[in-house]
Amino acid sequence: MNIEKLLEYYMKPIASLLKDENVTEICVNQYNDIWVEKKGKLIKTDFSWPNDNMFMTCIGQIANNLGQEINKDYNPILDARLADGTRINAVLPPIAVKGAMMSIRPFPKFQFTIQDLIDSGTISEKMKIQLQRGIESRKNILVSGGTGSGKTTLLRVCCGFIDHDERVITVEDTAENLLGNHPHCLSFEAAKRQKKTGSDFITMGKLIENSLRQRPDRIIVGEIREPIAATAFVDAINTGHSGTISTIHANSAEDALSRLGILYARTAQNFQPDLITKIIRGNIDMVVHISREIEDGVRIRKVKEILEIKD
Repeated sequence: MNIEKLLEYYMKPIASLLKDENVTEICVNQYNDIWVEKKGKLIKTDFSWPNDNMFMTCIGQIANNLGQEINKDYNPILDARLADGTRINAVLPPIAVKGAMMSIRPFPKFQFTIQDLIDSGTISEKMKIQLQRGIESRKNILVSGGTGSGKTTLLRVCCGFIDHDERVITVEDTAENLLGNHPHCLSFEAAKRQKKTGSDFITMGKLIENSLRQRPDRIIVGEIREPIAATAFVDAINTGHSGTISTIHANSAEDALSRLGILYARTAQNFQPDLITKIIRGNIDMVVHISREIEDGVRIRKVKEILEIKD
């Protein structure tokens, strides 16, 4: 059974949710406790699997058909991407205390443009011009924000300003098709699900390092979460690869620089803190911070600040 038919069969209880273009996230807290995010609001639904065993079977079959393994004993987490770009994260007990749970993020069929973000109030016209100039002048940029703030959406919009004559390499833990129809884009994926090569995992850091050997005009890094990726990212910039863009989890633009510095420091333990700060601020030119706020019960995303780092 191919993955499409498998999904159709095992996810039949939530089939209509998967087809609903207004649903941006499906949160299965338990087999009979399912919520969706729709137009910025979290809504509890009446959908349910018949029982927990059938829900667990659904998770296991998805993993199996993607060449992965998930079980309660030593690998209770599934982090997967389907062929259509849909992202699935599932956790089994005892890690998931109340029972198996799953989060599904359908790949958006509609891709936002910069004008869409302006029209929705996510970014101002003035900030748009500042951001576009930064990308076109090949500044090294961090997009920061919290979980669900819209970092990837904003990163994808940023990539729309990249000239089609440039050779671009993207490095992500889960491929997101960041550059759409860009004619000269190569994508590397370093998902945790990948098998070992010899004794080493294929990490984000290794792929960033390898991308330098592929004659990139630009390197786009999906999200920096771990020290090895932070070090490879900063080292790439420090060796002359301008125009890089990445995202990072942070609470403000300044916090993004601190967060990158903390990650970098974990692989540069002999460096003094002031030297690490100098390295980070000397290599990052701009930080764009986006946040998710609640107004009148609706979650809205808004670019709060663009910090330009002066030499």
